[in-house]
Amino acid sequence: MTAPGVDALLRSVADGKLRQDCYFLVKLMQNVVGEPARVCGDSVLGFGSRPGRAAGAEGDFRLGFAPRRNEITLYLGGGLEGLETIVARLGKYRAGKACLHLKGLDGINPTVLQQLLVEANARARAG
Repeated sequence: MTAPGVDALLRSVADGKLRQDCYFLVKLMQNVVGEPARVCGDSVLGFGSRPGRAAGAEGDFRLGFAPRRNEITLYLGGGLEGLETIVARLGKYRAGKACLHLKGLDGINPTVLQQLLVEANARARAG
C-alpha cells in the first residue's frame, strides 16, 4: 500500500515498463528500510530518514529514487563510496556522485540490487 502522493507520482510515469520497475523498487526499498515511501520534493520517493538531518529536509532519506523520462535515478543516502565492489556486479548503470542512473531494471541483477540497498541503508542509518 502506498500513500496518495506516492501513488500519484508512480502513476505519472508514462512508460509502462518503467512504471512497473518503480513499483518493484517501492516494495524492495520498503522491505529493506522497514518504512513506507514518501514524496521528497517534486519527484523523489524517499525511504527512512538519516541521522543529523532535519525531518523533511532535502536529502532526508536513507534510500530513494526518482522516476525520470527514460530512466530511474537511484539515490543512496550514504553515497557510493565503499560500495564499489557491489556496484560493479549490479549490471547496466551510469554512476553519479551519490546516485545510479538505471534505464530500468532489465539488465540489473536483482540479488545484487538488494545487497546494495541493504548495505547502503545500513551505512546511511549509521550516519
